[in-house]
Amino acid sequence: MNIKIYFEVILFLLGFGALLFLTYVTTRYIAGKSSKAMKGRHLSIIETISLGTDKRIHLVKAGEKHILIASTSKSIEFLTDLSISEEESSNNNSVHETQNIFDFKSIFEKYMNIYKNKKNVIFKPETDMSANNSGGERFKFNLEKLKHITQKINTQIGKDRDGDTDEK
Repeated sequence: MNIKIYFEVILFLLGFGALLFLTYVTTRYIAGKSSKAMKGRHLSIIETISLGTDKRIHLVKAGEKHILIASTSKSIEFLTDLSISEEESSNNNSVHETQNIFDFKSIFEKYMNIYKNKKNVIFKPETDMSANNSGGERFKFNLEKLKHITQKINTQIGKDRDGDTDEK
């Protein structure tokens, strides 16, 4: 009876894996077809800049011309024709692509260094708690620790504040 249960579980997992694989393949196939259908031979959007929640400026290449278009949720408006040579656009695209690359590694290392620095700052009291465990020594230790914490908070508040207050 135990073998039957194991066989059913394995069969279920294989069926579920096959279903996930078929879903993945079908999605990739449909996405490829729709991207080809939406691509134009003579019309392409070179660049888009968002100006707000529903306002954008598009640089469109129509044949050999470059056109600047503004779009909102309710309208599209022609702004101007631009004269951009192919050399300029390829140079600008390569510079622009390198500027917009999301460098996760550098961001991760930055935050890991901040975390390591915070972790390395350990409170070191002037008195040693292991030597004396009397009530007075413990009170002094806790008092020094509290002073250290409030100092850290006050310095952090001083760094975050720019001197402006909401008081009138």
